[in-house]
Amino acid sequence: MKNLTGIRLYWGQSVSSTYSSLENDEEITLDHDHVTDQIAIKQGNNSNLAKTICIQFPGHWTPMMNVIVDRVGKYSYALDVGPGSEDAVLVCVIGDVELMSDVRTKLTTLHSDIKVENSCFSRLELKLYQKSL
Repeated sequence: MKNLTGIRLYWGQSVSSTYSSLENDEEITLDHDHVTDQIAIKQGNNSNLAKTICIQFPGHWTPMMNVIVDRVGKYSYALDVGPGSEDAVLVCVIGDVELMSDVRTKLTTLHSDIKVENSCFSRLELKLYQKSL
C-alpha cells in the first residue's frame, strides 16, 4: 500500500483494532495476516469478496471503513469530519488497486481526487474554492 495523500495516515483491520502509521509517500507490504475483514462487492452479475482495511486520518475525521485492498479497480471513499460537527466538510479519497505484473502483487495507492502538475517553467498559484450551498 502506498500513501500519496500528502499527510500521514493510520490503518488497521477495523475501527477497534490497533492502528499502524503510514507516512506520506511511504509504501508498505500488507501480508494476508494483516488483512482479514472482507466485504461482498458486485462486479457485473457476480458478487465477489474483497479484503478491506480501515483508514484513519489525523484530526477529527471519521474513519474510512471497508477500504478495498485486493480487487483491481478504482474506488472512491468519502472522508468527513463526522456527525454533529458544525464545520461539515466532505473530502473524496481515491483508492487505486493495480496489478503489478512484474512482481505479481497488487498495489493500493491512496490519493486525493485532485492532481495538479506544473510543467511550465514559471511558478503558478492555484486556489480552490468550495461553493457553499
